[in-house]
Amino acid sequence: MNARTWRTGNRCGLLVSVRDVDEAREAVAGGATVVDVKEPREGPLGAASPAVTAAIAEAVGGMVPWTMACGECVMGAGAIREHVSRVLDALESAPPPTAVKAGLADAGPDWRRMFRSFVEAVPDGIEPIAAAYGDWASAAAPDPGAVIRAAADCGCRTVLIDTFGKEGGGLVETCGIESVEGWI
Repeated sequence: MNARTWRTGNRCGLLVSVRDVDEAREAVAGGATVVDVKEPREGPLGAASPAVTAAIAEAVGGMVPWTMACGECVMGAGAIREHVSRVLDALESAPPPTAVKAGLADAGPDWRRMFRSFVEAVPDGIEPIAAAYGDWASAAAPDPGAVIRAAADCGCRTVLIDTFGKEGGGLVETCGIESVEGWI
């Protein structure tokens, strides 16, 4: 599968974030249409180790597309490129991820350049996903509306709006339905 085949067309799909092989198998058995690999102990978009990521990809075995978190753009495009490369090198028979994502926490005023560098660092055939935070002020990140515009300018087809802080409820509780409707 490539970046263009992971979408579910006009039907609603279920992306399930997992952190190990057992969770991935449960997600697929439960009907996940996309398995997303991340390590929450490393942050809201924390990257799982290449070995764990590859093991999950092998367990999913091409049954459903899989994506992965790469951390924050502030780490630098080189670090993100290296992480993706290590994951790809660790794969034995599983297809590569259909998409990778990185957040913009602590990116500062130069966040657009950092974001563009992330997009350019993603290997061909893998979709870069722009990740914004609904609680952007507490993440020291750009507001989601600006990230959506920057994503469009860079050719990104997908934007994830997540919460940086995980203790305050979900996206709607964090920023209100009006904000979510506006971003949509």
